[in-house]
Amino acid sequence: MRSASAASRGDATSDLITDSQGPGREALPRIRVHDLRHTHATILLMGGKPVKVVSERLGHADPAITLRVYAHVMPGNQREAADWFAALVESA
Repeated sequence: MRSASAASRGDATSDLITDSQGPGREALPRIRVHDLRHTHATILLMGGKPVKVVSERLGHADPAITLRVYAHVMPGNQREAADWFAALVESA
């Protein structure tokens, strides 16, 4: 079952899950294919995959686009980079 907005856009894949799966089960939220795209990118980046690789998978023309959109999911990387560099300097 498509939402009214999806039907007006002619987007047949906008809602993947729309109803409960049987008696006694709660309805699942509507999930668009675009939401799965963001989930995919977020999981890859949080798993430490290179931004360039994720950017290519998303079809972004430039990794800077990926960085602008998904920078908020990588805040821990700053601490990790600082700790790594500090250890390198201390061992020198």
